[in-house]
Amino acid sequence: MDSGGLSDVFNFLGKIEHKNLPEIYRNHDVFVHLSRTGSLDKVILEAMACGMTVLSCNDASRAFLPEEYVFRQDNAEGLAGRIKFATHNPKSFREFVLKNHNLESLVKKLSDHF
Repeated sequence: MDSGGLSDVFNFLGKIEHKNLPEIYRNHDVFVHLSRTGSLDKVILEAMACGMTVLSCNDASRAFLPEEYVFRQDNAEGLAGRIKFATHNPKSFREFVLKNHNLESLVKKLSDHF
């Protein structure tokens, strides 16, 4: 994979088996989420739960990420600015996931729905 000269600064890991993700998340500081699904992507929650600072261009992330962690799609300068000035606050990100996306909460939501 051509890294465009960024390999001295960034790690391009490629495909990772799901069982190895927590270790990868815990050994890195910033997770850049570029998905355009428009819906909540569980990979954001996984990274947050492992204490990473998450930056995302996904519209769904605007509902729960502070403004300084969201950037516009196809805006490399905006992303670079977010990376440069992101305040690492893994505790609040992890607490959000534990409070809002735990198994008990999911079961209640499903039960209420049906």
